[in-house]
Amino acid sequence: NKPQTPNRRGGIDLSKEETTNQKTMMNDLKQEFDELERAVRETIGLLEEIDGQKCWLIMFRRALLSIEARELSGATSVLSCFGGEDTFSDLTLEQRFKDNESLHLRNLNSRLDQLRNKMFESAKRIASRQLW
Repeated sequence: NKPQTPNRRGGIDLSKEETTNQKTMMNDLKQEFDELERAVRETIGLLEEIDGQKCWLIMFRRALLSIEARELSGATSVLSCFGGEDTFSDLTLEQRFKDNESLHLRNLNSRLDQLRNKMFESAKRIASRQLW
């Protein structure tokens, strides 16, 4: 790495390679926010199907506003729902299904697990970025 020297305006001129790397990182960050937004939207849709999950709906709707604005707080809000006891990690969807609808409930919980993993991984990647 060559030492950076201030330009006439007092800022630092970036090399073409550094500028390209920054643009790539910003595109990656945008993609990560897009993935997180999709997963949160799908989770909200799934939770809306099931009554009794108002607390999680409120949390994810609030987080979605920050995610749409591409703010770090959206990712950290999602991460705060995971870990520990009685968190989103522990949620199991239960409904009063007839015996022949238990497969539907298993499918809902399987879908919830997939979305939970997507949300957690996307939020973790966003929150762990070094350059913003």
